[in-house]
Amino acid sequence: MDARSFFLGMLFALLIGSLAGLALYYVAPQALWPAGEARCDQTASTTAAYGQSPPSSSADGLDGTPAAQPPFSLFGDCTQVEPVFSPGSSDTIRALIRSSRKSIEIEMYVFTDETLVQELADAQKRGVDVRIIIEARVESSSLDTIVAALRDGGVSVRWASTQFALTHAKTMIIDGKKVLVGSINFSKAAQNKNREAAAILEGKEVASYSAIFAKDWNDARMIKAG
Repeated sequence: MDARSFFLGMLFALLIGSLAGLALYYVAPQALWPAGEARCDQTASTTAAYGQSPPSSSADGLDGTPAAQPPFSLFGDCTQVEPVFSPGSSDTIRALIRSSRKSIEIEMYVFTDETLVQELADAQKRGVDVRIIIEARVESSSLDTIVAALRDGGVSVRWASTQFALTHAKTMIIDGKKVLVGSINFSKAAQNKNREAAAILEGKEVASYSAIFAKDWNDARMIKAG
């Protein structure tokens, strides 16, 4: 084989390789992702999740709480993750409640914050279906008062099932699309005084939380009138 033939052969091979690479980049992903489903920018997601330097002390709160970070995509299914920390989570919780349009599903260990009772009652009044599972085996002098106020506001409330030692979950699902999950109880101390950590998830993973809530709601105990 002369030099000219060798050169043309190499050029042809490079051309075929380039076309194959372009096909993998542009065509294959369309086959892997269902029609109409958004693709995540995995490079940007990885950078946001791992490549970002921690906030400097000047950007942190006076109490040491990290400055708010934008949501980032962590999982391959495009689930968005927004970190939430206490002290200082009360505004985020209220904003989530006020953003609801169809449903709010809450599973809560401790619920003593009467201001959240009003937020949830207001959501119920504007047509949002609000359902709450509360752990009854918590030492709280205000528990019965909180439950009565929620029910007076039209909110559906049930006691957590006794099949578990305790229902220690702290979750709030908004419209079946977002879920707040973590260590934050619905108490003023948990929102404004304690060091707590949670996250707002948005994406396919929320369906798992909705399924668990549906099961726990069916297993939960009805609260007797009066």
